Amino acid sequence: MTYWQTMPSTYSDRLGELAQTLSACREAFHETANEFHWEPAAGSGAAQAAMFLPSPDPVIDKPIGETGHRLIAEAIQIFLFNTAAHLGSWAALLRAAEVVPLRHCFCAP
Repeated sequence: MTYWQTMPSTYSDRLGELAQTLSACREAFHETANEFHWEPAAGSGAAQAAMFLPSPDPVIDKPIGETGHRLIAEAIQIFLFNTAAHLGSWAALLRAAEVVPLRHCFCAP
């Protein structure tokens, strides 16, 4: 059995706005990743912390650039990359009106 729900035009406008917001977040992630390549800015607190994190390899006494920071950055990168992909997916579903929020959960502008 096929079920199709009609939707007021104000809902479809709002879904378009939500899709645009999700797409903007996805694009911001990719722009930031491309600009900084997951390296902390020189002189920042993150750069200082990265120098003092212990190496993930206990045999390396004085690691140069390969500290626990890389391990943490790579784990975060994987999660954020997947999140960005999901944002794109949700934006596409919202634009196509394949996902319709419940009426009592739908936030009007």
